[in-house]
Amino acid sequence: MRIFVFTLFLSILLGCKSKEPKVLPIDSKNYNYKYGHKYAKNRLSYSGKINSERLKELRSFIFSISSDFDINQTLLINFKNDGSYCISANPKYISNIPKSLQNIYNMSNKFAVKYNIQHLCSFSKSSPFFEYLSENSNWVIDNGTIENIFFRSNQICSGFVIIEPDGSFLCHFGEDYFSEISNYLKKR
Repeated sequence: MRIFVFTLFLSILLGCKSKEPKVLPIDSKNYNYKYGHKYAKNRLSYSGKINSERLKELRSFIFSISSDFDINQTLLINFKNDGSYCISANPKYISNIPKSLQNIYNMSNKFAVKYNIQHLCSFSKSSPFFEYLSENSNWVIDNGTIENIFFRSNQICSGFVIIEPDGSFLCHFGEDYFSEISNYLKKR
């Protein structure tokens, strides 16, 4: 009987413990997490066209993730990396990171359905949210390809890139970017 009671107590204790929210140590002192003039000044959008060698490299990486990738469709990539400016590193928001990551994926998926495009949520090894991202099956770790082609600036820790089948693209650094994506896709 004692073994049964002990096992039951241990099961309850471990069961309750696993329901506690996971809070990972992110040193907010390393980031400017306040939205203001300095953050806005570091937001950046640029466009261009990827050369054929880089486009081939990007497609190869995407194919390694999913064989369903269609080179004839527009691709939206949401990206998380390290950056000096990171609103998400605000201590008030850190406990909401898992929900925020899921919301980004859900919004991206809605755009994919609405505009008949493909989407990918990816992150670099340097992201302050690496532990959260690596536990989320909707987010894929970048092998360096996406970061090296589009996100070499480390000013802001989040952004997106929309790549057309011919290699032309729009890249944006900033965490509050879904209106930018919507505006771009409406104009296509």
